[in-house]
Amino acid sequence: MSRRLPTVLGLAALLTLAACSSTTTSPAGATPVPTAAGASGGAAGGDPCAPSTAAGTVQAGMANVAFEPSTISGKVGDVIAWTNNDSVSHTATLKDFAACTTETLAQGASGGITFTAAGTYAFFCKIHPSTMTGTITITG
Repeated sequence: MSRRLPTVLGLAALLTLAACSSTTTSPAGATPVPTAAGASGGAAGGDPCAPSTAAGTVQAGMANVAFEPSTISGKVGDVIAWTNNDSVSHTATLKDFAACTTETLAQGASGGITFTAAGTYAFFCKIHPSTMTGTITITG
């Protein structure tokens, strides 16, 4: 058994390293293209947005355990603001940028996200991730 432990530990270390070191490349001079799963570009720290308490430039809602609408459009600098019209709490969180989220919104509460980079961003509710999803498209 003592021979297996170093092998198992070594394999675990390699798997951890592999999971943390994914990279993508593009031709020189190419502009990365945002996708629905996330987006390229963004503010300092790599996040294309930040939570906001400012009044929403674009209004959206949450009701019947769904986003209304589930497809949202805005511009760089806009605050997308959600109001929870449901009887249960929700969040609006970017799929690939966990820091880009509203706080948990109780019934009647509102919260927003300010966007600093153009792209197409998948979002979801952290409380209902399999049923509450949507897409935000931000243009320059």
